[in-house]
Amino acid sequence: MVARRAGILSGIVAAGGVAYFSRGETLVAWPDRVRALFPYSVGAVGGAVVGALVGTTVSLATRSQQESTTSPWIPALAAAGVVTGVVAAGRVGAERLISSLTEQSRGLDPGFAKAPQNFEVSGSSDSVVDITELGREGARFVGSTTTAADTEFVTGLARVREPIRVFVGVDAAGTVEQRVGLAMAELRRTGAFDREYLLIEAPAGS
Repeated sequence: MVARRAGILSGIVAAGGVAYFSRGETLVAWPDRVRALFPYSVGAVGGAVVGALVGTTVSLATRSQQESTTSPWIPALAAAGVVTGVVAAGRVGAERLISSLTEQSRGLDPGFAKAPQNFEVSGSSDSVVDITELGREGARFVGSTTTAADTEFVTGLARVREPIRVFVGVDAAGTVEQRVGLAMAELRRTGAFDREYLLIEAPAGS
């Protein structure tokens, strides 16, 4: 029981520490409290699983070692084997999952695969970014614009201007700075700065 509890606790601390020190940069800084606690909250789940496995393995190996004349290193070797196996499997599984999600996010829905006819949205023939660079969600965003005809049909009021929609996908350029430059070029091209309101979002994506 002691070995299992120690394994769980050490697993939580280790997994949380790995999550904490392996964080990448973000466009918007995390609040200090969230930045400090979130990795350990996430790490607690994986750490508890790994720790429980390690603790159980150590307990069983120790009991077996006490009942026989086998080497006293067996518990330590068993624990090391469990940790190595779980970490390796987890890393391979995570990489495959992320790769699969990334490829899925690049695949455009059939209904949004063609370049928009409206020049005031990204991905059109006048745009500095191609429709294939927008990704699935970006193509949906620019392809589902509410038109003036839609507004007039619902409200009975004619819209003076068509909406402007700018989207720059992660595949459009290699760095954040370059993607921001493309977005600025799109905003200038479409005349977005002449509008009364400008809404800017940084979607999480995949």
